[in-house]
Amino acid sequence: MDGITILAFFLMVACLVGGLALALASVFVTRKVERGRGAMILLAFFLPTIFVTYLLFAGYLREKFHHGRSDASDLDGTCTLPISNGYFVWFFDETPWMAVIANRQSAVDNVINPQLKHVQRVALTGGKVYGVTGRSEMRDSPPDFFFTFDPSSGSIREFGTEDELRSNSPQLGELRRTEEVFNEAENQKRSQLFWPAVALAPFSFMGGTLIWRRQRLGLKPR
Repeated sequence: MDGITILAFFLMVACLVGGLALALASVFVTRKVERGRGAMILLAFFLPTIFVTYLLFAGYLREKFHHGRSDASDLDGTCTLPISNGYFVWFFDETPWMAVIANRQSAVDNVINPQLKHVQRVALTGGKVYGVTGRSEMRDSPPDFFFTFDPSSGSIREFGTEDELRSNSPQLGELRRTEEVFNEAENQKRSQLFWPAVALAPFSFMGGTLIWRRQRLGLKPR
């Protein structure tokens, strides 16, 4: 099973177990309630499913919002990392070692004429792209050549070894996998407080509603 299937199965089991636990707890808590008890128990059973659905929908909206404001974007399984001058690193999220470097014109043609392909590792330094391509479409295949790419001119310099590349580029740091560079760029504009805030929002809303109702009915907190 792939990751999505495993996650879906886990969420389904978690919702079922959580729903049963809440329903049993609701049976105990509402044992003296006569009116609306069945509806309360039924609601308790479906609460985990409702909450998970809410989180998934919030995550979907977040991705749409982030796609519109972040340079790096993951849309429908295709990852795009703009470089400069209309060039970008592009790959399918399942095969990042087959990344290509292309420009907007080739994107119109579904990236069929990239400047570089099978890009396995890259470094973005000083407005240029440094990296290595593979000889095949397999992960960590033997290097084909190392390169420097200048987006301002579209020029490419090829090197036979990493030592040759580094001797001509003393400022070059670590060559990292394309997905690592992409994920770092994509996460730069993501707030770490998003999920805690989203997860606590329903409980805050329910707590505020209960307090408001008590005050409206003139009830004092115990």
